[in-house]
Amino acid sequence: MNRNNNTQDKLKELERVSQSPYELALCRMEYLDDTPTNTSTPEHDAKGGLGLAKDLVDTLEKATDSWQEQQQQHVTETTEQEQTTSSSKELLQILTILENVHAADTDCVLSEEVSRHDGFLRCLNSCQEEGKCDNDKAIQTLAGHVEATYNTDDGIDTNSALPVFTRSELQSRLPLVFELPQDKLPQEEEEELKVLIHLPTDDETEQHDTGFVMWPSAVALSRWITKNPSVVLNAGAACNATNGGVGGGILELGAGCGLVGLTAATLLRQQLELTTQEEEEEKHDGDSYEGGTLFLTDYNPTCLENLIRNIRLNDLGKKTESGRTTSPTVVVGLDFFDQLPEEEAAALQLEVFNNNQNLSSEDQYWLDMDGTQRPQVSLILASDVMAYSNDADLVANTIMTALVEGGRAILVSPSIGRFGVEDFPECCRNVGLDVEVTRLESDHDSEESNLTEEEQDTLVQELESACVGFKENYKFTMFTIDKPITSK
Repeated sequence: MNRNNNTQDKLKELERVSQSPYELALCRMEYLDDTPTNTSTPEHDAKGGLGLAKDLVDTLEKATDSWQEQQQQHVTETTEQEQTTSSSKELLQILTILENVHAADTDCVLSEEVSRHDGFLRCLNSCQEEGKCDNDKAIQTLAGHVEATYNTDDGIDTNSALPVFTRSELQSRLPLVFELPQDKLPQEEEEELKVLIHLPTDDETEQHDTGFVMWPSAVALSRWITKNPSVVLNAGAACNATNGGVGGGILELGAGCGLVGLTAATLLRQQLELTTQEEEEEKHDGDSYEGGTLFLTDYNPTCLENLIRNIRLNDLGKKTESGRTTSPTVVVGLDFFDQLPEEEAAALQLEVFNNNQNLSSEDQYWLDMDGTQRPQVSLILASDVMAYSNDADLVANTIMTALVEGGRAILVSPSIGRFGVEDFPECCRNVGLDVEVTRLESDHDSEESNLTEEEQDTLVQELESACVGFKENYKFTMFTIDKPITSK
């Protein structure tokens, strides 16, 4: 966002950005990036840098001061009305923006940063003083509502004097940005798909868990599916064509922070935005992606809460500009130990069918941690989900249970250093799955990569800083697992 625009253009752009958690996060990054670290001084850093929060409060202070000046001036009635209307309009705009920020900023990060500036509360109090016209009453009401809403959440108290965040603290509060390459047609420029990820902090969890960090395999698989989007986009159609219309949907196992599943969901949304209404109706006879629900699963409650946060952070589930929505992205708990072997699952399924005549006896389900039966999916994605010796059996059994016949699972793991990885192919075959094992050529070390040597070095540096345990010679193994169609 260009911060050199005039006030009206700036307020209009801020009003647009303030309605989107995704745009707000990118805007926060842009404000901090515009002040390079090498030009910062200790004094500048101590004042909180230039951050978006400071700019919002500065704009609020200027609008409030201008409005108060117009209230106090003794000019002709016509001039007073025109000037007061102009100053009131700007003040109403910035108050609306702050209200939007709190509504869109579901994690309250930016709201907290705003509330720590002294000018914020001073302006809200000034705006609630008795005014002279209808616009003043609207300002009083809105300012009171903003103050009340900012005070309703834990960790934000406009009545407490807390120091503003330093620039380095502001940077540490930003989400991670993963820019994933996408192949385009020759006449088009190659673009990158951006996925934002918030990692749980020490304040949010007191325990160490594999889902609280980013693993290299998740990045590798996410980059692979953006290079091979048909795996995601055609998941429902491919299964429907081979399995008589049964199945659909996508499931990420052991999602952790959700990068892989969020990448898939973003691809689906991107495809929907590029497809005209007529094409969508012809292909899918409706407004939603045919493949069904996209499930992000994990067994840890903190991870599940963070997955919901990351769905909102990436604006998933919101309608496109044409008013259409993708199929829902749903967060549910899934424990590998809850998935029964096929024989036991079939017996349980028959019992459920006998008690519920709305179900087909041939319908198959997997269980979430609440005991809810969920429909089998046509595509399963998983990265680095095997860490213990018995995980190979558990993961293979879960895939067999959750995958529809004719469906496919793609699983990526480090080539070395993980228990169960070597045994996984045999475990898959033991439960009746077909499996192909290949080395996943990652952009950072592939001879066929389109990246220049400098770009590969940059990617390695980014992976080392964002992912746990990544080294330059890191190798990945990809398992492509198919569930055969049994003859009826």
